[in-house]
Amino acid sequence: MTITHLQPPGILELPGLSQVIVASGTRHVYIAGQTPLTADGTLIGEGDLHAQAVSVFEHLLTCLRSVDAMMADVVRTTIYVAYVYADHYEEARAWWQEAFDAGLNNQNPFFVAWHYNGLVYAARRTGDPSWAADAQRALAAALECGDLLTIGWSVGLMAEEMMRRGDHPDAGALLLQHRAELTARGASATALGFIDMSLVQAATWVGDWNAVDELRALAEAWVQTGVGVGAEMALEHIVLGDLMRKNSGAKDSITQLAELAVQVESPLFSGLASMFDAVDALRTGDPGRAADAARNALQAWRGQGYVIQELQALDVLAWASAAGGDSALAGRLSAITDRVRTEHGWAMSAAEYAWHESARTANSDAAAFSEGELSASGLSVDDAVTMVLRARGTRLRPTTGWPSLTPTEREVVALVAEGLSNPDVAERLFMSRSTVKTHLNHVFAKLDISTRAELAAACVRDGG
Repeated sequence: MTITHLQPPGILELPGLSQVIVASGTRHVYIAGQTPLTADGTLIGEGDLHAQAVSVFEHLLTCLRSVDAMMADVVRTTIYVAYVYADHYEEARAWWQEAFDAGLNNQNPFFVAWHYNGLVYAARRTGDPSWAADAQRALAAALECGDLLTIGWSVGLMAEEMMRRGDHPDAGALLLQHRAELTARGASATALGFIDMSLVQAATWVGDWNAVDELRALAEAWVQTGVGVGAEMALEHIVLGDLMRKNSGAKDSITQLAELAVQVESPLFSGLASMFDAVDALRTGDPGRAADAARNALQAWRGQGYVIQELQALDVLAWASAAGGDSALAGRLSAITDRVRTEHGWAMSAAEYAWHESARTANSDAAAFSEGELSASGLSVDDAVTMVLRARGTRLRPTTGWPSLTPTEREVVALVAEGLSNPDVAERLFMSRSTVKTHLNHVFAKLDISTRAELAAACVRDGG
């Protein structure tokens, strides 16, 4: 076999590196080292990452033409797209489309699959309308090109799209079918890892939180080897499982996720860590901290288009608002997330459903909650995010102790402390006897007492 090193005109000559190598006989051509530099070493598009990316693709095409080849002749390529893994999906989408239009597809199923996989990877967070069609195109192209790693990624992404539109049983069957086929064909651990992580997601989607334990070793391995993005993806599921099981290690997992997000400069995972911290705060009875953390998540995602995640954070904030006494806001946010999911035809996972319903069960003022729901008409997700970030300074009541009592509950307590009976309190406050009884039940639970005598003592001691 004869190997010839070529230096195409118009490409910067680098010492010790051949950007084009021709292997005669079976004629393999290896291309590497394309940079956004002119032939004399001048940087193209200084400060303009888009212009630099375009120049790299143009240099790649120049190298191919120098050996009478085109993109359809390429057997394998490795493309590092930093904007995808830094979660800047809108910027990445524009680059993908430009590369695709420039000829990267050119009837090559490998490039078609990775192009659409990239779009689907972003759509699983943004909810892009082309999500389902792109997932189908990606899987069809992956099966055509036959690359096992590409098939594994495509199957995992396709299954997540199916779960989001409510087709969980078929998604699970798809994953199991292709995992068996890839295993029989000798797929690598990485290729199978895409499907295994999706199988865990399918399990947690319906509330099997123990399934996340299968990812702990994988997450740790990725942390040790510096694969930050893979570790984040695994930790996202691990934290969710720990929170839903009320595992004592949830806080440590959240901290680890937040630290990794900083390392890879990911606004998506930074926001997820904040949202999970909000859920943890609600589990421990601190709606004020939860509201702050949920707003931190929404602030991190502002302008990024992460609609799927924004709905989750708004539901968590609704829960915190209900638990903290702002029933009107809780109702308004719940109605918005309900309507948006219905409009898109998106199903809720077990965790999403639990957070959404918690806003209703934690609510103590049904009338205010209903008024909030009615006031949500016409409000979009962006409107909701803008509204709650503008009200960032609002502090919510804790869930226990004297400070947790609502103004109405305090009125009831004051009258009971004076010795009035339930009927007398009802007449004085113009409410039904059953409403007075409900308020007292809430008060007894918040103050951890069980008798009217204890209530009177608490009123003197803590109520001032």
